[in-house]
Amino acid sequence: MVDSAFFTRIEYCEAWNRCIQKTIVLKSVHRQDDQRFIKVLEEIRVGLCTDDVYTALAETKLNNFSSIGIVPTLLCTHTADALAVNTRYLEELEGPSRTFDAEDSQFIPDSIQSAVAKRLVLKASTQISDVVEKY
Repeated sequence: MVDSAFFTRIEYCEAWNRCIQKTIVLKSVHRQDDQRFIKVLEEIRVGLCTDDVYTALAETKLNNFSSIGIVPTLLCTHTADALAVNTRYLEELEGPSRTFDAEDSQFIPDSIQSAVAKRLVLKASTQISDVVEKY
């Protein structure tokens, strides 16, 4: 885990110090049980690619789960890239698409409204990720 001292060692722009009044460091991992994978993710988050990280990632490059119908998740750094990949895979699926429109049950501030699509288009056999938080 990254400790709070990490943030005092990095020089941020002047605006950062004016705007950020409090740093909260999350120390509990809720959705991963694999300690090695957790360590890899933690190091990548802070820009490290140690030999252990490289080895762990290299070991997975030939994994093939297609025989059981699992398409690997691609990690993208930009939402637009993820959307393009998802759209391409959706277009490759046969059959008609079905559209689902979001209906908010409460007020959602503009600042977070764009984080989730208002419309979801799926086809039979679409692989989705479970994004429900476990608490």
